[in-house]
Amino acid sequence: MEARRAHRYGWGPICVVRRDRASPAGSVTCSAVAVTRVCRGRAAVHTNHGGRVRSVFFDNTTFYQALSLLASAQIIENGRFPARNFLLESQLPRSRVDEYTSRLGLPTAGGNAQASLSAFSGFHNAYVEDELRRGVRSNDFDPASLDCPHTFRAGCSLDEFGGSDEDLLLIRVEDVSAIARQTAEAESDVYTLLEDVARERRSSSRGGTSKQAACDQLLRRWQDSIDNRPLFSAFWDDAKSLLDDPRAGWAEELRDRLGLVHYDASIRRPGSGIAVVLFRYPVKLVPRSAIRVGSRFMVRPTVLDGPLNEAFFTAPPDGGVGCTVDLMVRDDDPWQEIVHPAVEFRAQHVWATDTIHSGLKSELGDARGHHCLKLCVRSSEEFVESCQATGGLL
Repeated sequence: MEARRAHRYGWGPICVVRRDRASPAGSVTCSAVAVTRVCRGRAAVHTNHGGRVRSVFFDNTTFYQALSLLASAQIIENGRFPARNFLLESQLPRSRVDEYTSRLGLPTAGGNAQASLSAFSGFHNAYVEDELRRGVRSNDFDPASLDCPHTFRAGCSLDEFGGSDEDLLLIRVEDVSAIARQTAEAESDVYTLLEDVARERRSSSRGGTSKQAACDQLLRRWQDSIDNRPLFSAFWDDAKSLLDDPRAGWAEELRDRLGLVHYDASIRRPGSGIAVVLFRYPVKLVPRSAIRVGSRFMVRPTVLDGPLNEAFFTAPPDGGVGCTVDLMVRDDDPWQEIVHPAVEFRAQHVWATDTIHSGLKSELGDARGHHCLKLCVRSSEEFVESCQATGGLL
């Protein structure tokens, strides 16, 4: 039977993140003793190595060594977090791992940390461009096509998600300035149109709006001009209390809840802010899976599904979904996320607009450490050991 929503971790009281006085300022430590006492014993996904789940990259010795050195290099600060995510990734199709590690320029250990990080970023960015962004978003999805992102290509995709109700709602944030740039329209005009459509959409029981045709045309032009990268999306159920009747400022809280560090207005657009639009759409808009009959193609986000991201945190594969890092370091449940093939948004999916004016208010290291504890208290002891093995300072 398909679930009403994604698998949900059985969250209970979590450990409080403690700051270790012997650790560098701003760092957070994950106490193995405190965490393992409340863990549920779950079967490890891959062969254990030293009492922990083994990374899928472990067999490539030189690359694994490079990742290990980057993961512990405090001199690159937040730049070490992507390598730690790779070390935590314990379940990916072997064919996909082999294709990634067989590419020319795979990083090896050696040199200073900053140079190694630059080499890693360059290598991974080339992979993203070559294997995740070949097609156009508005094209029909075909897992057998060479233009299909590697995430969903036949023989390369995960099969972990348990299924969802067809009418379950997903959400995704997009940058209004990007839409304006791709359509050669004034950003203020694009924002006004989307704002009007969103307002009418929320107040109309029929779902139609007086500006639907113009909005559909704009969105079509935008999506005809951008690539078909995998889309990271969250669940409406998690955000409903914030977005059901959105008030000014909702976008800043959503940014923090979803770990969207690239929407830091103090860096990108100080003063003017970053205008965003929220799309709300049903699961049935997502293409069907070629692996699991009757299910939609929604999978747990992995390190190979997008650019290197310091705010991403590899989730245990036994949950079937990802969990977003809360940048405000709150104690409540992390919100869930999935990744799915590109879909075509229309006016009927426009739900809200807002402008982000603030910068990030917490240290990313603190947010990741707190998030790690939330995962560890409901994951296997092997996952806890893997978190410890990435360097301890999370």
